[in-house]
Amino acid sequence: MKAPRKPTIRDVAAAAGVSLTTVSDALSGKGRLPEATRKKVHEVATQLDYRPSAIARGLRGQGLGLIGISIATAEPAHISDVWNWASIAIHASDATLSEGFAPILLPHNVSSLHKLRVPLDGVIVVDPIEDDGVLAFFRNKEILTVTVGYDPNNQHAPWIDDDNERGIADLLGQTVIPGEKIAFITLGARKSFVVDALRGMQRWASDAGCDVREFHCATLDDDSVDEILRTVRELHSDVIVTQNDRVAVKVLARLQSLGIGVPAEVRVVSVTDAPALQNTEPTITALRQHPGPLGQLAVKVLFDLIRGIETKDCQFLPLEVVLRGSAPDVGHRAAAEPARLRSMASPSATTKAVLTSKPS
Repeated sequence: MKAPRKPTIRDVAAAAGVSLTTVSDALSGKGRLPEATRKKVHEVATQLDYRPSAIARGLRGQGLGLIGISIATAEPAHISDVWNWASIAIHASDATLSEGFAPILLPHNVSSLHKLRVPLDGVIVVDPIEDDGVLAFFRNKEILTVTVGYDPNNQHAPWIDDDNERGIADLLGQTVIPGEKIAFITLGARKSFVVDALRGMQRWASDAGCDVREFHCATLDDDSVDEILRTVRELHSDVIVTQNDRVAVKVLARLQSLGIGVPAEVRVVSVTDAPALQNTEPTITALRQHPGPLGQLAVKVLFDLIRGIETKDCQFLPLEVVLRGSAPDVGHRAAAEPARLRSMASPSATTKAVLTSKPS
């Protein structure tokens, strides 16, 4: 028994008494057609159970119902290694499917993307790096793009992110005493959340009379981390802020191997949270992101663009301070500090105190 023949665009045109071009324009929403004609074509297509070929729609520039997700991972980390990235990808994929579109995980590599032959309806780029070539690739192709974070050197709207600048100020306010020294350990390519965290850190330190120094780690091997930690200890830093949870776990392990007590001798906090920070001893204080809502918001903003709905240039989600063993609340200690330390928060003292540097 033969399967019934599927209706074609010619069948719709014949039944509606219009041309093939009119059917195409009516079903795609393009062209200048009387509303009555457009309605008639839709009714006939429904009666015949006609569905345009997805490939044909794509070739006409309408897309295939595909949304790309590209995450700017940093060596040696992969998407599966970083809880935040994986959570954003999962929730963004679920939200995309709920719109009737299919998510595609794309490599963050321009040479690979040049081989892409199917049209995308839009793309979400997560954690773009400085002068991000992949982000530039999508924009040059005029593909609708939303970013989670932004390219620190080429900020384009729309983008969404955690409120890292405000979040770090809240974190320091609970874990650092005015007048103390802060070391900020970063890793890999520069990303917007690091830029924002450092800006928030410097502003908070300026008010609190604290010294802030940045130390950039090229890799997380023991020797590289130990070299930075020795410098941090020579400078008598009181608090170590790490760029992310992976760096925090490594720093804690190396401090312990060097016989340095946490939090007795130095406190450790992380700009990002992850389940791994609850499995260390002591557990590690951090800023908790909400990657699920972030992934969902990225999809909402992208579909607003697709539908021609006006969007905000940038949107932020609040962060949550999670106090753990590596840096408990110092409120009671700050209250007991000598007035001399608290007086260091004057503008004349703090302007000289803030310093960002990278050891050679």
